[in-house]
Amino acid sequence: MQHVAVKWITHLANSLGGLRDPKNTRRDVRHALDRAGFTWVTSHNFRKTTATLLDQAGLSARVIADQLGHARPSMTQDVYTGRKLVDGRAVEALEEAFGRAELSLNSEHLERKDVG
Repeated sequence: MQHVAVKWITHLANSLGGLRDPKNTRRDVRHALDRAGFTWVTSHNFRKTTATLLDQAGLSARVIADQLGHARPSMTQDVYTGRKLVDGRAVEALEEAFGRAELSLNSEHLERKDVG
């Protein structure tokens, strides 16, 4: 994976070989996204996607927090990592507890219907 980091760094170099000014880089990225029709994309979208992909790959919250530059993994988990799918056991427990009752919204009130 080292070659990926090196390739990324070369894209952030200025014409003299130093680092580009972050303001110029942000402006150029924003302009490219706007031209491509991705006006809704922000840097937060990139960070959230990165965190979610790393989480799905099984990396720990600490590793993901370090990658994003967060001091606290709890902040990374609360803000950046995606929610997991609902555990089927939770669904089964709730169905059993409520006798497989189905709640339906009536125009005037909430009513309970037994479905099985």
